[in-house]
Order: sequence, then structure tokens, then C-alpha cells
Amino acid sequence: MHFQKITLAITAVAAASALACTGAHEAATKSATPDLQAAPVPVHADVGAVPTGAPATATTTPTTGSGTTTGGSGTASTTTTASSLAGGTAQLPLFTDAGSLYTGKITASGSQMTGLAGRITVNPALLGDPSKLTVYNTSPPTPSGDTTRADFIYSQLTSGSFTYSPQTGLGSATTPFKGTIPSFMQQFLSQQSNASATATQLQQGQAVVVSTLQQKFNSTSGVSIDTEMANLIALQNSYAANAHVMSVVQSMMTTLLQVQG
Repeated sequence: MHFQKITLAITAVAAASALACTGAHEAATKSATPDLQAAPVPVHADVGAVPTGAPATATTTPTTGSGTTTGGSGTASTTTTASSLAGGTAQLPLFTDAGSLYTGKITASGSQMTGLAGRITVNPALLGDPSKLTVYNTSPPTPSGDTTRADFIYSQLTSGSFTYSPQTGLGSATTPFKGTIPSFMQQFLSQQSNASATATQLQQGQAVVVSTLQQKFNSTSGVSIDTEMANLIALQNSYAANAHVMSVVQSMMTTLLQVQG
């Protein structure tokens, strides 16, 4: 159970990291949350994930095929994800899903989030041109020393707010855990640490019980050679004494019969 939660938590963090830097967000977070059966670790960027200082064009970045969903109230929710390294905004696809753009979409084959922890990679195009970590526009070119994109990446990875699946062990279906990636990791590690401490204490208590039972079993079923030998000698002496008594009695009976005869 704990291993499954750890796996789900890693996947959740991977998905949150992938979405954070793209500026992906949900217009209506309730309706955008995938079904738990379809996506074991649903996580989506909160509306407030894009900092106030982020370019307003984040909401007009290209839609990458995650589509539109409709919640119980009939509210539509569209996920938009930045797909260009130099699209004129600070948002960028810093992480990819095995080289493909990650959008968190749900298809007939399941959620893109499933197994993402094993496929997430740094965008190969960014590795080929690291200057795109600061250059987000080519016409006009990004001014030298502009820290807009660097500040945005740092802000999203440390301050962006996300909602995590209760299957990670935090929160519940009605009130899922909501917070930044660092706060989620802190809470999750704290929970796992407490669970580990509890399991260790339980194991130690059970070890004491098993040891006590083993000692009782050994004391009951064990054979002491010295004790058994002493008992055997005592039994032998008792047999010899009884044999002597019987011999005396027989001698007396023989004498009496001879006298009467």
C-alpha cells in the first residue's frame, strides 16, 4: 500500500512539474478533474497557479489536444498548454512526456498522466538550445539580462498551486490536498515518515511477543539432560529399594511357612 502511494505521489509531482512551466490551467477546476478510474493520479494546475506577474497571454497559448470537459453544473473547462520555447510568453514546455508535449489529456486508452514518472524528460529542444531558458521571444528579441522566464519557472515550481489525488494518501475525495509542489512533498514525506515510525514500533512490539512465546515454548518443550539423568537415577534407586523390600517380605513368608510345617 505504501509503495503504491509513493508511486502515485512521484507521478503526481512529475505531472505537476510538467504542467507548471507550461502555464497550463483549468477554467473550472471541478469539472476538469479526471475520473479517478481513468487517471490514477489526477493533478491539475489551479487557476491561481499562474502568478500575478505572468504574461496575460498564458490563456491564449495553443490548445494541445486535451479537449473540453463538462462538469456536473454544465461548466466547460479547457486546458491550454504552451507548446513553443519562443512563443512570446514566459511559459514553456520545460518537461515533456518521452519527447512529446505533456497536456494531461485523457484519451480512450487512459490518462496521459499514467506512468508519466517513468517517461518525463527535460524538453530535448531546450537541451539543444539552453538559451531558451531566458529567451522567450525572437521578434522583438528578448532583452539581454531579462529574467522574466527564469523568474516564472522558479515561481511555478515553488509557488504554483495544484490539486492532488487523494490516492496519494493526502486529502480526501471531497477535500483533496491543494498546495505547491514543495508543500505536497513535505506533507507526503512527513506522512510516510510517521507511517514508517509506526510500522517500526509495531514490528518491535511484535518481535517482543514472538521472543516471549519462543522462550516459553523452549522452556516447555526443551529437555535438560542433567535433570532427566537425575530423575532416572532417583527412579533406579527407588526400584532397588522396592526390590529389597520385596526380597525381605518373601524371606519372611518362607520362614513362616517352614515354622508352620
